[in-house]
Amino acid sequence: MIQLQRIYRNSEHFSENPFEGSEIRSYPEYLAMAEIPKYEGVSARVIDALKQRVGRDDLSIDRIAEDLKLSKRTLQRRLQQQSANFAQLL
Repeated sequence: MIQLQRIYRNSEHFSENPFEGSEIRSYPEYLAMAEIPKYEGVSARVIDALKQRVGRDDLSIDRIAEDLKLSKRTLQRRLQQQSANFAQLL
């Protein structure tokens, strides 16, 4: 393994950035892309509820509305007032 690394580093194809020239991004770029934007009000509450459920429970608008003790329609209306929608936040 060590020999292969040495050969690779000495070859003309070696680059300090192994992702250079490809569609693959660096780790910091992936972190920046994955960062959740900052929201306020009902949108922030929806994001928090989604974070609590992700990977464990149903992420439907019905379930999130229940978590927030709102009806589905009220949640949609309040998000609309903030120029947001559930699918966007999801």
